[in-house]
Amino acid sequence: MIDIIYHGHSFVEIDLWWKSILIDPYISENKLCDIDLQTVCSKNIVAICITHGHSDHIWDTVEIVNKTWAKIISTFEIIQYFAKFHNISSSYSMHIWWEHIFPINWSNDFWEFTVKFVNAVHGWAIWPEFFPWKAAWIVLKVWWKKLYHAGDTALTYDMKLLEDEDIDVAFLPIWWNFTMWIKDAVKATEFVKPKIVVPIHYNTFDTIKVNPIDFAQEIMLNNLANCKVLTPGQSIVFDNI
Repeated sequence: MIDIIYHGHSFVEIDLWWKSILIDPYISENKLCDIDLQTVCSKNIVAICITHGHSDHIWDTVEIVNKTWAKIISTFEIIQYFAKFHNISSSYSMHIWWEHIFPINWSNDFWEFTVKFVNAVHGWAIWPEFFPWKAAWIVLKVWWKKLYHAGDTALTYDMKLLEDEDIDVAFLPIWWNFTMWIKDAVKATEFVKPKIVVPIHYNTFDTIKVNPIDFAQEIMLNNLANCKVLTPGQSIVFDNI
């Protein structure tokens, strides 16, 4: 079973029975998050995938790594930041359009998940260090399911390159001031062609207030995908992997 849990803002957890992969963990300062940091750190975290260095995407990463066996997977510059400023060596660096297969050990059985980083259009310096790095999207494949996490990207025609990836679930930001807005996220859905699309990165702060139902209606009216508006703690479950 694969349980893909939305924890608010852009934080997504892929729960594989008793091991988890996290994307952009933002917990302790996230007023909408359904789970506390202590609970997350008590889980068996295999990896933390990071799209870019803004605080609302990396805020709790260091503490999670220090308290679990988690490996940070991200672009080269992000990994260099965590090594230089936080002395973290449990990591794997890669770059845009590269993909890598990572093992997961269940007792005597070995499973795999694949991570690919894809070009994104977004600011990427870390505050306050201003450590430069490249923002990215993530295409993550676990068993026979593929997940696409768009981070904070603006709309770009590069998304069209993902239409042949056969994406099962796409997480797309929908608030325009810092990411895509609804119209652009609808166009992104048209480009990527996921089976399911989930809006993210909205309503966490006063500056990113939007009604996700407006996005869902546009998706359904244009028959682009099955849109699921998840509240923090809700998930998409695949029983048949």
